Amino acid sequence: MATTSNGGSRDVRPTVRVCAGVLTALGAAAAIGTGYWLTTAGKCHLDTGWGRRMRPLGPLHISIAAPARTVFEVITGSYLGPAAVTHHTVRVLAGRGDTVVAEYRTPVHGGRRTALTLHAVTLEGPDRIRFQLLRGPVPHAVQQLSLAEYHGVTTVVYNAELGTDFGALGSRWANLVATVWENTVRLGLAQIRADAEHLTTPPSEAADTPSG
Repeated sequence: MATTSNGGSRDVRPTVRVCAGVLTALGAAAAIGTGYWLTTAGKCHLDTGWGRRMRPLGPLHISIAAPARTVFEVITGSYLGPAAVTHHTVRVLAGRGDTVVAEYRTPVHGGRRTALTLHAVTLEGPDRIRFQLLRGPVPHAVQQLSLAEYHGVTTVVYNAELGTDFGALGSRWANLVATVWENTVRLGLAQIRADAEHLTTPPSEAADTPSG
């Protein structure tokens, strides 16, 4: 209870409660923001299994005017050989046989932040590549690229399954992640097509193609 200048009294408890509520809300917002950044940056990986819900990603399709083996070699160039060391978005951390552990760096928020994910990549070429998420923005994700060639044209199909915990709250998070994830895959597939078709184009045709 506080005393006013005219001798009356004023109950400050409601004001204290309002301020405490505001501070609590600000603290919760800061915690959510921090948790979001830690999760997308690959520094926090929660896998409780509680209230897990699954949702598909894709399927996404792209046709490439190149043999399946060429497409497969373009994809695996990020994991095997010199390109595995120099590739600016993929860093191979370990590898044995046809399986490697690779770290992906994906620009998000207009390039202001970088999302880090860790995957086990299994090369089942020349027609299939599998990805198992080890660390990332969701506790569970399995992905697959399938290649099928017909008359020199290769169709690449991307399918994935994404899982989040905490029921409906996790599902909302999954929707946000899925949008960024699928856009990133589309860009990656487009780059694979450009690289594979460039390798397939005869030198004479490539020289005659206008640069503009």
